[in-house]
Amino acid sequence: MLFPLILFTISLPFVLADDYADTWVGAYSIPFHEPIYGAIDFPNDWDFFQIRLIAGRGYQITALSYFDNYLRVYDPGLNILFAVDNAVGSNAQGGFIAPSTGQYYIAVTGATVYALGSYLVAVVDLSSCSATCTCNFVVFSSY
Repeated sequence: MLFPLILFTISLPFVLADDYADTWVGAYSIPFHEPIYGAIDFPNDWDFFQIRLIAGRGYQITALSYFDNYLRVYDPGLNILFAVDNAVGSNAQGGFIAPSTGQYYIAVTGATVYALGSYLVAVVDLSSCSATCTCNFVVFSSY
C-alpha cells in the first residue's frame, strides 16, 4: 500500500529578545545618578531611555561599554540635541545645559552594525556641583 506524500511548512515567528524599547515610544525612565545596565542584543538594536530635565541645569550623560557604543540625546521635540561616539575610548559621554524643561530621550546603540554587548548608561545632574564642576565630566568607576 502506498501512502500519499503530504508536504507542509510550519512557520514560527522568530523574535529576538530585547531589554529596552527601540524607539522613544515605551522608553524606559532612567533616574539621576543611578547607572542602568543594558545590552545591545543584536545588529541595529537601539535602547531608548527617558528623563525629565529642567531648563538651565547642567547634565552629563555617559554610556560605558567594552564595545564601541554611540549615544544620542533628543530634546522634548525629538530633535537631536547631540550625538557622540568615542568621547572616552569606546565610551560615549556628553555634557550640556538643558535648553528647556521637559522629557528628554537618550538612545544607546553600537557605533557599527555589529558592535554588540552590555553597557551602563547614567545621567548626572550637575546642578548640585559648584559652578567650576559643571563643565567637568564625572567618571563612573562602577562598570
